[in-house]
Amino acid sequence: MSREYHERVRIDHVRPETNNIVTFTLAVAADMPDARPGQFLMVWAPDLKEPYEISIEDKRRSFEKPFSLSANKPVEITFQRVGEFTERLFDMKAGDDVFIRGPYGRPFPIIVDNPAYLVGGGCGVAPLRFLYKELSSPASKPTVLVGAKTFKGLLCKDDFDNEHFHVSTEDGSYGTQGLVTALFDEVEIKPGGAFYICGPEKMMVAAAERALQYTGAENISLCTERYMKCGRGLCGACELDGYRTCVDGPVFSYDQLRGGDFGRCKREKSGKRIEVI
Repeated sequence: MSREYHERVRIDHVRPETNNIVTFTLAVAADMPDARPGQFLMVWAPDLKEPYEISIEDKRRSFEKPFSLSANKPVEITFQRVGEFTERLFDMKAGDDVFIRGPYGRPFPIIVDNPAYLVGGGCGVAPLRFLYKELSSPASKPTVLVGAKTFKGLLCKDDFDNEHFHVSTEDGSYGTQGLVTALFDEVEIKPGGAFYICGPEKMMVAAAERALQYTGAENISLCTERYMKCGRGLCGACELDGYRTCVDGPVFSYDQLRGGDFGRCKREKSGKRIEVI
């Protein structure tokens, strides 16, 4: 279930994660449908006007973007400052309001009988934080492999159990020096495990290819990101290899995407295919 209309919610808390990544804790209504790890909210910040006061011209100037949830109780979204819309969000503070609808999308599949390996990079670590809490039990915790450019860019470090948390940094300022895929050689990985991957697209492809050495492509889940307009599968703007990311994803198995556009091409707002950087 998802909420199809916009709900005005207060930002309860703003927590800086790095110099360009923050987490909002949102005061959502008690009857908001529960979200699952990997799902997203559509977030709208239309100059903080009431919906009935917003003209057509206001709507054209307003922005609505999808954000993966980094927690559910309380509801949190974590985002990076990358453009005009997130610049606007960065100016907000506790007590300000945004509008949300959702949650939307296909979540991570929870495979309880398989050992779990969470692989994240950059801001992609945030939804894995949510998944980690869902998969953890007193008897078992997932193995977490996280990559960052530097120690200062490392996200959610204190949210994972140290015994199961492994880090690489490109500059060697923390953990193993190198890319996150270097960590595959440093941890014990059992055959047939479930891999959950989120981060920059080329990194996800590289990690998925390494994971294939230990498990089948159907056991490798990828949390993808594409340009979205409606979030409900109507406009087709988020098309990826014949799938609509907003309703068929954003979580896909690697056997669905392997060999296609994923890791190679994406679409601009106009629909033009461009190379993934």
